[in-house]
Amino acid sequence: MRLWDPDTGRQIRDRLRGHTRSVWGLAFHPSGHLLATASRDMTVRLWDAATGQPVGDPLAGHTDHVRAVAFHPDGHLLASVGDDPAVWLWEIGGNRAVARATRRRVEGLRATLATIRGERDALRRERDELAAQVRKRPASPALPSPKRLPTPGSAVRSMARTLIGHTHAVCGAAFHPGGHLLATTSFDQTVRLWDPAIGQNVGQPLTPHPGGAVWVTFHPGGHLLATVGHDQMVRLWDVTTGQPVTTLTSHTDLVYGVAFHPGGHFLATASDDRTVRLQPVPDRSGNPT
Repeated sequence: MRLWDPDTGRQIRDRLRGHTRSVWGLAFHPSGHLLATASRDMTVRLWDAATGQPVGDPLAGHTDHVRAVAFHPDGHLLASVGDDPAVWLWEIGGNRAVARATRRRVEGLRATLATIRGERDALRRERDELAAQVRKRPASPALPSPKRLPTPGSAVRSMARTLIGHTHAVCGAAFHPGGHLLATTSFDQTVRLWDPAIGQNVGQPLTPHPGGAVWVTFHPGGHLLATVGHDQMVRLWDVTTGQPVTTLTSHTDLVYGVAFHPGGHFLATASDDRTVRLQPVPDRSGNPT
């Protein structure tokens, strides 16, 4: 990775080295002090934007390529998505990040721990029975070593997913400006909205792009959601109702990127047709503004 001065166009840091495979996504923390990167090496890394040095250990949890990262507007959460297909939420605290346990993950963890406790109790009963047999038979041969009991800690480390719902690679993620929604896009042809506080789906999945939904972004005002995908279309959605507002059809090939101007009046899109297009953002009724 390289850092550049947008005013001069000059590189301001040596290349940031650490990932062992291609880097596919990156995002700055809202305060600007951290840079998060997503890589095919299945990790997310945090970097000090001022020095270019890594912050903490790589965030490991994904079991396949990581495609994108996005910070919550207030900076306390980082979302990462990839080919697993999992949506991970990481809690950012100072210079460290730890996996944030969503309600679903906590319920799964409780079930796992209950299973472990049941296995542990069964093994203890087996051990006690074997010990009783030894006491009754002084000349009996040596018994095999007792089985090693699984520990809750090992089960916790084996938990690999947080937000579960997509059935194919997850390509993009974006937080609502208000922070109460997280949107994700996937090759399963759906766009999902999540409540990041509890890790649950909000409403029904949107199915806007045959062939796969690639990227997503919220309007700065929070009332519109833009999605792009393999069908060459740019679709705008009403965030409150989940209903389509309009479809923009200017590209002639796959559309991979979409971004709103900070003022909210224009929308930029990037495509395999080798063009970047700027278009006015329509109002809620789909009329040009």
